[in-house]
Amino acid sequence: MDRAGEELVRFEETLANDLADDLVQLLGKFVAPAEKVAAKTTVVGKNAWLIEGSFVRVNQGSRLLRASVGLGVGGTKQETRASVFLIQPGKKPRLVATIETTGGSNAQPGAILSGPVLLIPRVIFISTTSGLSADTRRTARMITATLSEKLAKSNASLPERTLIPKRLGSLPTNSPP
Repeated sequence: MDRAGEELVRFEETLANDLADDLVQLLGKFVAPAEKVAAKTTVVGKNAWLIEGSFVRVNQGSRLLRASVGLGVGGTKQETRASVFLIQPGKKPRLVATIETTGGSNAQPGAILSGPVLLIPRVIFISTTSGLSADTRRTARMITATLSEKLAKSNASLPERTLIPKRLGSLPTNSPP
């Protein structure tokens, strides 16, 4: 990070709040009504899911390098871990899922490789569609999609279509069939 002290603290708080806001909005649309609660809040008297999470890794990369060179140069990286707890009156919270996400800015070509005609439009496009804000929105989508898929498999009624999360592909094996 290119920040320190109070500036870093504000950045971390903003990133966490943005993820929570995106998550509440998507969960409300695709899973069930959701609300953001302050850290260390005790949820009582309800049947609910409580989602707690942390950023495992955040690398902001370089917007200038992403926009000009691209192809992964200057790329961002964001990894998160979310724990989903079932909260029921009179019972201890029970862990029902752990969701880990990883991703970053795409390895799309930058403006230099797009030619002179597309230089300015490409810089603007990449600057506004990549970076940690886009990574945060993607993370909220993946957590929501994982919960949506889990509920759909248990035949739960969902407010919208079932979302399916992207998953890392499996590696090919060299073993004979």
